[in-house]
Amino acid sequence: MNDSIGNRGATAGIGRRRVLGLALAGTLLVAGCTPSKKTELTGTKLDGREAPDFSLTDQNGAPVSLSDFRGKAVALAFIFTNCPDICPLIASQMRAAWDLLPENRRDDVVFLGVTVDPERDTPEALRTFSARYELDTVPGWHALYGDRSTLEAVWASYGIEATEIAGEVDGHINGSAAVAKIRHTDAIYLIDTEGKQRSLLHSNVDPQDFAGDLKSLVS
Repeated sequence: MNDSIGNRGATAGIGRRRVLGLALAGTLLVAGCTPSKKTELTGTKLDGREAPDFSLTDQNGAPVSLSDFRGKAVALAFIFTNCPDICPLIASQMRAAWDLLPENRRDDVVFLGVTVDPERDTPEALRTFSARYELDTVPGWHALYGDRSTLEAVWASYGIEATEIAGEVDGHINGSAAVAKIRHTDAIYLIDTEGKQRSLLHSNVDPQDFAGDLKSLVS
């Protein structure tokens, strides 16, 4: 997989609403509208094999395994809390998709964000990130961390590249000059209720399509 992050023009340090305003203007329908069931999923169709399982810890200290969510649709992404562009978009897309789901389907959907920056993404940092993009009020959201060796195995199983750019730091989100830049794969995996990987999306997915895909997986 060769989808590495690039500069998408997102402004550092801004919240979910402004990110959507800059990058997704004109793409969202009114939040009260519900997506219809789709015959085909958006994005790159995957082979339908079982998604690799893993066990990590979420922002609240709870153990989480992918296999815990059989019977639910899962959107699995890879993020880091000081990311200036792709990760804010992914977080915003997840929140917007959840808002667009019918209320009777929201409990059937889970959103997972696996860190690619284990040295800096502490539970506190993950909670702050979750609150910034209003994912802390989404019951099915889990921001996941673990030790580097465990995470590297997870990244590899999903074809995720995560490389710290040597010598490059920036102060995007929290104003710290000690924030490293990390180049990582822009990927959102859709996993069905049987644990099968079905489609690969990216941060530029339309939230309406995203929500429609999730609804289809649980219908």
